[in-house]
Amino acid sequence: MSFTFITNKVESDAKEYAGGDAALEMDYLDSMSGQVVYNLGLVKYTYAECKQREINLGLDLKGGMNVTLEVSIPDLLIAMSNNSQDSTFIKALRIASEQQKNSQAKYVNLFYNAFTTINPQARLSSPLIFGHKDQEMINIKMSNEEVRAILTREADQAIDRTFEVLNARIDNFGVTQPNIQKLENSGRILVELPGVQDPTRVQKLLAASARLEFYETYDNQEIFQYIQKANDELTRLRVVKSDKTDTLTTDTLAVSTETTTDTLAQNTTDSSVTSELSKNEDLSGDNQMTQEKFEKENPLFALLVPNIGTNDKNQQFYNPGPVIGYATAYDTAK
Repeated sequence: MSFTFITNKVESDAKEYAGGDAALEMDYLDSMSGQVVYNLGLVKYTYAECKQREINLGLDLKGGMNVTLEVSIPDLLIAMSNNSQDSTFIKALRIASEQQKNSQAKYVNLFYNAFTTINPQARLSSPLIFGHKDQEMINIKMSNEEVRAILTREADQAIDRTFEVLNARIDNFGVTQPNIQKLENSGRILVELPGVQDPTRVQKLLAASARLEFYETYDNQEIFQYIQKANDELTRLRVVKSDKTDTLTTDTLAVSTETTTDTLAQNTTDSSVTSELSKNEDLSGDNQMTQEKFEKENPLFALLVPNIGTNDKNQQFYNPGPVIGYATAYDTAK
């Protein structure tokens, strides 16, 4: 009982601190997770440890969320078929999805029965369905029963993987004594989360997709010529803009030069320190002008450093791969 009292006290403080802001309340509790809140002298407990030891009141007494999640087996089959457009396959999916609404049977079995009923001669291992070249688990010589066994196994594993992902996400969320269970044959997972105060946050956490995808990309050498053209075009536009302002700046420059000359004449000294400083300023000016010239002639490359390497003979080459260049985070807003 004492652990429950302590956690209730911390959570009461969180509510008072947040003033009705659920996100702020969760941030407060997260910050208290590693803080000692129950000191018995020889033994000390953090808020997280107290939460693990408090009385499990369950949804009935404590409130919270009850969520049922479903793994989309139709999407799994579509992905395994490489988005097959076979008419028998598509019709079988539609029939199985409709039958599942009023059936406790596994979706793969409903799909298989519909497929073989629509066209008894059709083969699931057809190159147009599951026997395509990108599907390593199924070959065109397999019978429909063999393919069904593979589909059933993959569907069960997809549900198991989803169950593990949900467990990990809920553990990171910090919910105490959650109840997560698979509902047999339905592809559904029941999640009970006692004491949850921010349903929106939980919904986003549970429903977030975790997908690993691969895309074919261009090589740096293929794309660089277009980056070069973009740099040249920006240079041309800058020159055109500069030409338009030359007339306006000429008179101003003349006045500024005269003023600067007079000022320098009045402040010239024979000090060796001043002379040395002047040399340094000249060098600094040269470096600045070099950088300014580069930026003027390469407005894009001044921000995006091309992905170019140098070999042992000091010859430049395009680094292989899809990376075309590098830019600082600050420059990405320009």
